[in-house]
Amino acid sequence: MTRSPKIAAAMPQTWSAPFVIAPKTEHTHTIILLHDVGNKGARFGKKFLRSSELHKLLPTVKFVFPSAKDSHATLTKRGVTMQWFDSAVSVQASADIPPDSEFQPKFQIEGLRESSAFLRTLVDEEALVLKDTGKRTKNGGYDRVVIGGLGQGAAAAIFCLLGSDHRLGGFIGLDGWLPFHQDLTIPAGMQGERALMFRLDALDTVRYILNLEPLDPSSAVWSADVNDFVLGLKREAADMRNFELALTWAPCLSPLRTPVFSGRGKVDQRVFVDFPWTLERTFAMDVTPVENDDIDDWCRLTDEYEYLLDFMEWDVLIPCRIPHNV
Repeated sequence: MTRSPKIAAAMPQTWSAPFVIAPKTEHTHTIILLHDVGNKGARFGKKFLRSSELHKLLPTVKFVFPSAKDSHATLTKRGVTMQWFDSAVSVQASADIPPDSEFQPKFQIEGLRESSAFLRTLVDEEALVLKDTGKRTKNGGYDRVVIGGLGQGAAAAIFCLLGSDHRLGGFIGLDGWLPFHQDLTIPAGMQGERALMFRLDALDTVRYILNLEPLDPSSAVWSADVNDFVLGLKREAADMRNFELALTWAPCLSPLRTPVFSGRGKVDQRVFVDFPWTLERTFAMDVTPVENDDIDDWCRLTDEYEYLLDFMEWDVLIPCRIPHNV
């Protein structure tokens, strides 16, 4: 794959070129998926597509599988490994280190910043390509880009999405979790205006961790997608004393319009069970959860991908080659 000057400038030498599967027909969408810790893009991508056959069922999709950098796994003491950020939490997590322990955040931040910046560059590039195809888009092609990943890759991708300025086409999280979830989980029972303000504070927390500018409605773009978002806010804002507050911040909440597929298998219940709940409650995102304790490897499945295929066709609006679930 030949990298554009824009990508080349943003990628240090330690970032390798992503593994890419070109669309079989016209290019309508791009799916970018991040591997789990200790893997690499090409290995994960080949295994994932061999199991799911999504590249055959979704012929208009370009699949992109980036590779993480090699770095020292401080918390798990695994030496140098390919990881998106330094964290004890993964599908193969060490049982000796509790999730989000008090010493964990300082190790996570640098990797999350670098990985999110790298992923944002890939997303920007794909959105521009899709915009130039002339296909209908409400926000410059971003609504035709899907991101996500497996394990730590899903954790890095969701953090990137929450720090984004755009609604994306979709998010796929397989055995994922939310970094800093203890700081980003809304208190039980919080509703209305207080819930909206907590949501905005949570987004600003993500942006602070990623070293991004705070939310600013005056500089946010009011796209056609934001108009749709305002319609979605009306039900929640109906009981607010000041509905104009929601309208003011609507452009900053566009990323939360991204539909989410959350798949959970047989993994650490302490970390992963709250992932879809946090996205739904804290960020009011539309989540499609699929849970199956018999799943121990999402890259060795066939039947469960029917749910993901449904999500792609009905939520992301990607053309599917053949009927399914008949």
